[in-house]
Amino acid sequence: GYAAPFTVFSEAEAARNRAYLDRLLESRGGEGAYAINCYQARAAGLWDLCTNPAVLDLVEDVIGPDIVCWASHFFCKLPGDPKRVPWHQDAIYWHLAPARTVTAWLAIDDADEENSAMAFLPGTHALGAIPWRRSEGESVLDKAIDGADALGEPVSNTLAAGTFSLHADMLAH
Repeated sequence: GYAAPFTVFSEAEAARNRAYLDRLLESRGGEGAYAINCYQARAAGLWDLCTNPAVLDLVEDVIGPDIVCWASHFFCKLPGDPKRVPWHQDAIYWHLAPARTVTAWLAIDDADEENSAMAFLPGTHALGAIPWRRSEGESVLDKAIDGADALGEPVSNTLAAGTFSLHADMLAH
């Protein structure tokens, strides 16, 4: 269900990506850090990140040569943000059939267990759609996997800035 890490950008390129995304986030003002969604067709810098040949080569290894970047999401958890990201499967939100999408998750900052690294529940991509419930409390997403604790031991997706991971659209994370 997942593969990582893949180095795409040098430290200098990763710093330029961070500066670009900081400017993009600032331009959105009070909209919030989760609102930059599907901007790949509106922001040349995001388009360039999404169509980076090194990223696309690895995506092609997973899904084949017919690639469409149909969505992007700048998912930014700012310091002090109380919202949590519940366990979920991306495909539950997308309603694509068949589920044949891969997510490329690019680390803009170093991401470890103390700094909002994503975690995976290995093998869950093979379970199909896992039952979910409405999220409770302050949550970024409105759906949460029901009984995620019983699905196995999480694996931290620790990434350095400029690296990325790939994961199946049905993988719980």
